[in-house]
Amino acid sequence: MRITWTGSRITRRLVGGYEWSQATQYVQEVPAGLAAELLTAPEPFAVAKDEPLLTLRGVGPHTVGLLALGGVGSVADLAALDATEIRQVAEASGLSRTQIRKWATVARSMSEEEQNG
Repeated sequence: MRITWTGSRITRRLVGGYEWSQATQYVQEVPAGLAAELLTAPEPFAVAKDEPLLTLRGVGPHTVGLLALGGVGSVADLAALDATEIRQVAEASGLSRTQIRKWATVARSMSEEEQNG
């Protein structure tokens, strides 16, 4: 998941081996677990504007954070969910299983288009 540091651009921020600085344009690709931690921390982290999950209809930055709480950190993660995992993500995130299933279906289509395209 692409996470951006929205704090002072004077500082360099290191978390879990990831660096947010001018060199990285204050954006890093991090695993879902770390993204969930950062997005729920009081520090100024946010979902990067170019996060691919944001291309899904009805998915905004808050929803991306909820998906991260459920362990989904990418479109590929979402596409790979089976029925049991969809239920687990719904329970962890508070999102509806129906909506997660719809997003997973769209994510699978996106993955197929990338492979064929």
